[in-house]
Amino acid sequence: MAGSRLAFERNEIQLHQVLATRNAAAGVSGYPLRPDWTP
Repeated sequence: MAGSRLAFERNEIQLHQVLATRNAAAGVSGYPLRPDWTP
């Protein structure tokens, strides 16, 4: 844990999140790609 904290502080490690959704029959999920982005 201490090593991870140090790596985050030095910007040597990053964390990314992936969100998977189930699409409707029309092929849309209704969930935006990014919270601040609208098509």
